[in-house]
Amino acid sequence: MGEDKPIVDDDPWALPELQPTGKPWAEMTTKERVQRVVINIVKIITLLGLLYLFICSLDFLSQAFRLIGGRSASQVFSSSELLTNPVVGLMMGCLVTVLVQSSSTSTSIIVSMVASGHRNEFRRAFGGATVHDMFNWLAVLVLLPLEVITEAINPSGQGYLELTTDAILNSINLDTAQGQELELLNVITKPFTSLVIMTDKDVLTGWALNDSRYNNASLVKHYCVFNVTETAEMPLERCHSLFSLTDLSDLYVGLILLVVSLFLLCGCLVLMVKILHTLLKGKWKTPTSG
Repeated sequence: MGEDKPIVDDDPWALPELQPTGKPWAEMTTKERVQRVVINIVKIITLLGLLYLFICSLDFLSQAFRLIGGRSASQVFSSSELLTNPVVGLMMGCLVTVLVQSSSTSTSIIVSMVASGHRNEFRRAFGGATVHDMFNWLAVLVLLPLEVITEAINPSGQGYLELTTDAILNSINLDTAQGQELELLNVITKPFTSLVIMTDKDVLTGWALNDSRYNNASLVKHYCVFNVTETAEMPLERCHSLFSLTDLSDLYVGLILLVVSLFLLCGCLVLMVKILHTLLKGKWKTPTSG
């Protein structure tokens, strides 16, 4: 009787050996070359469009949570006693990141949805999607104790991060009386997002400052043109956004926007994964595939 050979399992972490299956470029006819180029261009344009909608969905998501809990959040931030504790600041930052626009969490969820039927592919994709989480953990483990220690030994009571932030803000030369914003992605997303929702940031500031003039104000910006007189400011024309034309409360607008933004975010991620999969792997196959 011969000895049984040990069964060697495939390494689930090993990268698959891909083999080209598409027709080489040199063997293609002119029609096939044009067809491939056009298809790839359409895929790239679609991918850029989905990326734009994905960024817009993050803006919608942040505005949805602002509408749902804007008044409560303003009251929390107006209480400086909570913000003096570095641990409380860390927890609030984690909560806002997860709830408002955490692309890493959303990516991990979508990776698990897309690759649910391919365990080995899911294992590698999930590992790659969470690599940057180690950077976040290391940043917290280093910067949080450093902030606490420098805050304790500094006579002014300011920590390392607070001093660094103060130096950065002073170098920007912001006008705190008027209020200024550094708009990056908002410059390209605002033309589209403003067609759906417009919020009045003065109301949010008034809530944070406990200004009684904004007690019954709506965060949704309904009017953009006013007739200003010496005694009053009368609204004349509504804003040209979808929710500005309705009289729904901030809570209902926030809930509707939350559902729409989540569907848009998940849909864009799924489609982007599919398109990238066809672009990067469409002309290749593993030796064991058909």
